[in-house]
Amino acid sequence: MAADFSQKFDVATVSQRWAYLAGLWHDLGKYRSGFQRYLLQSDNQDAHIEGKVGGREKTHSAAGALWALESLEKSHGTKGRLAATVLAYVIAGHHAGLDDWDGGLNQRLAQTDCQTELQEAKDANPPASILGLGGFVPDLCQIPGGSAGFALWVRFLFSCLVDADFLDTEAHFDAGKPYRRDGFPTLDQMRLALDAHMIAKAASTVPSDVNTLREDILRQCREKAALPAGLFSLTVPTGGGKTLSSLAFALNHAQTHAKRRVIYAIPYTSIIEQTADVFRDVFKTLGDEVLIEHHSQA
Repeated sequence: MAADFSQKFDVATVSQRWAYLAGLWHDLGKYRSGFQRYLLQSDNQDAHIEGKVGGREKTHSAAGALWALESLEKSHGTKGRLAATVLAYVIAGHHAGLDDWDGGLNQRLAQTDCQTELQEAKDANPPASILGLGGFVPDLCQIPGGSAGFALWVRFLFSCLVDADFLDTEAHFDAGKPYRRDGFPTLDQMRLALDAHMIAKAASTVPSDVNTLREDILRQCREKAALPAGLFSLTVPTGGGKTLSSLAFALNHAQTHAKRRVIYAIPYTSIIEQTADVFRDVFKTLGDEVLIEHHSQA
């Protein structure tokens, strides 16, 4: 599932194999007999969430992280060690969050309990298909974007693993829930809703020089949406209608380039809330789930 997410996000074509191994190894520690006893004694979803309460039997993420380091370094030497650090970093944090890259990960994995966790997992004889590399050849040079791109890509890989882990567990306990997430409005439906909103807005507005200018800004934003993907600026005075014009550009541009979503990032919580309210009004016929408002107070 983590590999499927990486493919859907289209961040880098090489990511799928990395995500596959992260998904394969992240729960290696659950093969331990102690963890299996813990699972059998529990009957709810929280049993799969790693925590410190209850002792070492509840932990499981270190085994997969250590196995990534051990197996990739053994098979690919120094090159494998660098790649394994990425996988270990993601796997070790899939419940607790990403550790400090420079020291936190190494300090944690060097603990005796973590080393014991891996050995107990191997003693449980997990299938060879779980432990194998499956022909994986690590090459960090294929990750685009330089150092900043690498940092973003690691977080993307982490997101794929965490989402897959929680959604897979959720599906186990509520098989129908994943299917209830289907059927979200498409970008085309959102664009049509915006077009209808703008037509209604224009019909109820008194003609004026300002409104004529707003219409021209909207028209230009729609036209420029057909340009190749890149960075664009929209400089409009307050009251010029840039909130809805920029939304029109975003929806049209996303459709032009076959994107699946629009992320609208703006500063200040109050402005986010105001903008989200405007967008909800535009898309009110499509339901509440068309928009996710995300900030510290959401």
